[in-house]
Amino acid sequence: MSLSMAVTRLLLRLQPTRTKDASSLVARVSARTPAAPISREILRLATVEELRVGGQRVIRLTPRTGATGAQLVYLHGGAYVYSLVTPHWQILARLIALSGVTVTVPFYGLAPEHSAKDAYELLDEVWADTARRSDGPVFVGGDSAGGALALGLAMRLRDAQQPQPRAVILFSPWLDITLGNPEVPGLAKRDPMLARAGLVTAGQWWADDLDLRSPLVSPLFGDLTGLPPLFVYQGGRDLLAADAQELARKVSAAGGRIELRFYTNAFHVFVGAPWTPEAKRALAHVGSVLRGDKAPRDRKLRTMTPPPATPPSSRPPSSSSGASGAPATLTQLSGEKFASLTTFRKTGVGVPTPVWVARDGDALIVVTPSESGKVKRLRNNSRVELAPCNRTGKVPEGALPTEGVAEILDAPADVERLTRAFREKYGLEYRVVMLVERIAARRQKPRVMLRITPPAA
Repeated sequence: MSLSMAVTRLLLRLQPTRTKDASSLVARVSARTPAAPISREILRLATVEELRVGGQRVIRLTPRTGATGAQLVYLHGGAYVYSLVTPHWQILARLIALSGVTVTVPFYGLAPEHSAKDAYELLDEVWADTARRSDGPVFVGGDSAGGALALGLAMRLRDAQQPQPRAVILFSPWLDITLGNPEVPGLAKRDPMLARAGLVTAGQWWADDLDLRSPLVSPLFGDLTGLPPLFVYQGGRDLLAADAQELARKVSAAGGRIELRFYTNAFHVFVGAPWTPEAKRALAHVGSVLRGDKAPRDRKLRTMTPPPATPPSSRPPSSSSGASGAPATLTQLSGEKFASLTTFRKTGVGVPTPVWVARDGDALIVVTPSESGKVKRLRNNSRVELAPCNRTGKVPEGALPTEGVAEILDAPADVERLTRAFREKYGLEYRVVMLVERIAARRQKPRVMLRITPPAA
């Protein structure tokens, strides 16, 4: 995680949450302001054409120089109740600069006065007009709520047997309007921006008389076959992260193409903070997609195009581990700076997390917040797998997992004794991370130690 990402996340946590609960959402919506003005950077990069389609405002941004002929219909987020904010213009400015794409931005009507049905009527017209005018490839994309609209539009075009987008670009998409994924409560503790209660209310307004699982509002539950390539850019500290991963599994299982680029410590729609290295890398990749170039490999990503999850019981037995031909021992792993620790859900699906590791005799130890998802999973299944990785969790190609059994140590004396091992190994870095966490959470999160030993023979 970059320092600028950590600082930005901390500042976001200090801001009031716009979706805290239903009552605060009603108050904020009643006092909402118009869309942020088009940024100076946009005006420098592009000519601006303002249109009216179906009574709604639509803006077209055409690069002043370097236009490639590619078109992007971009649908903004805002929980369906807020209009564009300054970070949206920052995202679009970077995409224009990086790719020469012409961007069309529909200002769809917002809830509760408008609904999903109204939005799709507008998008049908905007898409038809954009496709008719274009001599080059046409893309659709969006962030958060706009990401759901973008995917819903692609489904709608497929069902109507109309020409599809070249690709669909999704930044932290809101794929299930009910936020019913069981991982959401755990993610809420890590998310500095979003709260479930207010989002669910906004989603109900937006759905109006539609079923909440209709693909028009919850595309995660729609037919995912026959879609164009999907490119998803998702942060791990986001209520919506688990659904993005579920989308990747479902699309892969349906035989489609999806590339999930997962930034473990990034927040919701992190590309709206273009000064962070994580956003720069993500936007550079989007630029390559829009240009039709082969994208550069991002060595700092945790997850790339995940296949459908395979339960541990059905995995083939390990037979090699790169050059060594065998998994590393726990003692060897304790010498690594980072290890990928995989814990298992009740379904058998593994959840990998990059962690710091240290040694306690012949055992390997991991420090983690007592309320973390991995601790909850370990209380149901003590089996773990470990492998060396980098800071973002990327495991070297060919590295085999090392199996182990984790014991949760929560006695204060054990935690204090084993914490010394991490202080000695990681020094100032450990102290700084703990300080940032304490400031962000306004308290020091209680921690436990995981003592990992080899499984019984």
